[in-house]
Amino acid sequence: MKRLLLAILVLGVQPTAATGQTELGLDAGAVITRAGGSTVTTIGIPTSTLRVGFHAGENVIFEPLVTFAYLNGGGSSVTTLQFVPGLDFLLGESGAYLRGELAIAYASAGGSSDSDFGFGGAIGTRKANADGTALVRLEGAVQRWPDEFAASTVIRLSVGFSLVIG
Repeated sequence: MKRLLLAILVLGVQPTAATGQTELGLDAGAVITRAGGSTVTTIGIPTSTLRVGFHAGENVIFEPLVTFAYLNGGGSSVTTLQFVPGLDFLLGESGAYLRGELAIAYASAGGSSDSDFGFGGAIGTRKANADGTALVRLEGAVQRWPDEFAASTVIRLSVGFSLVIG
């Protein structure tokens, strides 16, 4: 199953150079994770996520996200890294969009590590400045990580800023 998801990511969502525009952005936000009856809330300011968006058509953007976190305290540490490729479907001229995403995560803690695949979706809005060289966005997302070891549901709320290149 994991190999099938990886093949879909690599072969199925490759961007085209339809418009030549690329967006480079940073998001600040809150992430709420529920797993095994526990809830963990993480707030990332000034940034928790790096995004790069490639316009793959007039109303579609291929936009991978990357997050990294390192926590250290009490003699132990936790490291997490996520790569979340997604497709943003723009809904007309309003700036609203829907996002579908697959995700790959790596976590290391206490001398052990694990990786997992997840999936999710988001709804958001984007607002460009007058000359279209910058964007501000608001997004709410839900991800599901089905792995038996670390099954969880993640809610992501973010505010982002992007520069438009090209």
